[in-house]
Amino acid sequence: MPYLDIIGWPLILIAFAEIYLGVILLKKNPRNSSLNKSVAILSFAAASLCLSGGISYVLAGMGLDYSFVYRGNWLGYFCIPAAFHISFYLKDEKTPAPRTAVLTHYFPWVIIAVLAFFTDLVEKGPPSLTPHVLNTGPLANPARILASALIVWLIFRLMKIRTQLIGIKTVQINYVITGIVLFGIGSGLVSGILPLFGSFGVDPALGGYFSLPWIVLTFYAITRYRLFDFRMFMSNLFLILILTSVMSGFFLGLWELLERLTGTSQSIVVPLLIAGIALISLPIFKIFQNKIQRIVMKGKYDYQMDLIEASRSFITIKNLDNLLRSIISALKTNLGVKHAYIFLRTEFGSYKVHGNPDDGEKLPFNYWAADNVIDWLKLNGEILIKEEQEMTLPSDNFKRLYKNIGKIDAELIMPLIYNNDLQGFITLGYKSSKESYSKSDIYLLNKLTVDTVLAIEDSLIYEKTFTDSLTGLFIQQYFNKRLKEEIKLPENQGPISLLMIDVDYFEGIREKHGYAMGDEVLKEISEVIKNKARFGNLIARYSEKQFALLLPNTSRPEALAAANDLRMKIRELTFGHDDKTTVSIGIGCFGDTEDLDYEDLIKQAENALYIAKLKGKDRVEYLHS
Repeated sequence: MPYLDIIGWPLILIAFAEIYLGVILLKKNPRNSSLNKSVAILSFAAASLCLSGGISYVLAGMGLDYSFVYRGNWLGYFCIPAAFHISFYLKDEKTPAPRTAVLTHYFPWVIIAVLAFFTDLVEKGPPSLTPHVLNTGPLANPARILASALIVWLIFRLMKIRTQLIGIKTVQINYVITGIVLFGIGSGLVSGILPLFGSFGVDPALGGYFSLPWIVLTFYAITRYRLFDFRMFMSNLFLILILTSVMSGFFLGLWELLERLTGTSQSIVVPLLIAGIALISLPIFKIFQNKIQRIVMKGKYDYQMDLIEASRSFITIKNLDNLLRSIISALKTNLGVKHAYIFLRTEFGSYKVHGNPDDGEKLPFNYWAADNVIDWLKLNGEILIKEEQEMTLPSDNFKRLYKNIGKIDAELIMPLIYNNDLQGFITLGYKSSKESYSKSDIYLLNKLTVDTVLAIEDSLIYEKTFTDSLTGLFIQQYFNKRLKEEIKLPENQGPISLLMIDVDYFEGIREKHGYAMGDEVLKEISEVIKNKARFGNLIARYSEKQFALLLPNTSRPEALAAANDLRMKIRELTFGHDDKTTVSIGIGCFGDTEDLDYEDLIKQAENALYIAKLKGKDRVEYLHS
């Protein structure tokens, strides 16, 4: 009967959409969210309701027995405990309540489903579909009364929770809650209440149609608010349609053959299992997926693969400055962003920028992150997206959150969490393409932060081996090794300068004020040098009272200005005594046309320092060509 197919096939299509939604929620779940899992369970339960009803109508249209399949409608009642779990997790995703409520919520419906399939206590036999006449057992109506009461309670509970949600949850979950409420009202009426009064000719299995608004609203929410990308969804949907067509032909042919051989309509089970296993296991699935994604995506997301490839080298880079430079370069090149910065936690607990040498003038090296952003990242432990916060937070709250970080045009902030501790974060500006960050971008960046923070931690451990314990600067041995590497880097092929900084009268300071005061002087001077340095500048405690500062792409006049500025800043230091602390500085410099040899550069700077000492100290000198 054609009209039975018209009723059945749409239900089957809705079921496939619900199964796809459930799979997506489980696969795209980087934080292992319990809320995602509960919505996935609801999707699968709704799919069982639609699938059993749809297949029953298709089988009836073919004149085949549908009694066993029709009993699967009772699996749809698992939507109720799943929806209750969603309501728990909406309030608090860490709550233990859903775990303790598993028995009380799911157990009754497990019993009812088992009785429905294997006894006549719930379903005596297949109902008449045309016209619809129920054929239920003695436990069917009590089960429907319980379901109806729970649905009413659930609706009131969800509407109350809806008014309590804050932030991005309000926007994302509002559509999902609305869909669940519509699903609950419609299916509760058709599958729960009407059958109590004879159903009025309406099949309870048709309650599955009311899951369509929920699916539509949920898909809208996840495509609009970054659960996944619409193009990716269309690509996978296209793939499913093609493979479904191929497998359906195989399925129907095998079913027809087995039915002729066995003479039983139950032979449907065998080809169904074979088709399912083949669909999952055959390599053709992956081949089709790749080809279709290339057609639909048109290379739109190739940059993500390039970024993944670039990130694999992070763990091999032991030098922190080079590592941070590589991370920034990979993010900017592949995501097409102009501004990208890395903030790392200092020994004092604050977070200081370590990123983007291209914006040295705009963003000084001593730029610090605001506490409100730090607090948000520590509390939520997830990527902060400006667009979402601006859309959901009250205006004053948003302005407070972005008061400081907005100065660097941060559209997205990625926390770097190691051992449940915020070690730093990465800020990304707008894409040059003007496109928003897609869900697949967010998912990729979530995975990338794990690799990035491990590489940074590994680099920090490595560098501590070559770090002076008093000042936190590199030791001479490591500085010389790095200097040899730095002068050969392609980005350092311009003029390069080296400052050798020596503390004047240091022995006298120790003799007069003690060794503790001498250490304090060295620490304060090292801090001044760090604060005056630019990103990528190599600094070391070169000897007991001597420091070295490498200035790539810096000419002799620029190095002279920087050295005099540094000398004057050190003169301003006070240490609780009347004596002025001064330094002498020698400059070594190579032009961009000279053959560079790191030993010659060091020798030149040390000779210039010797001249500064001879001329009375507290001065800057360089060797004239």
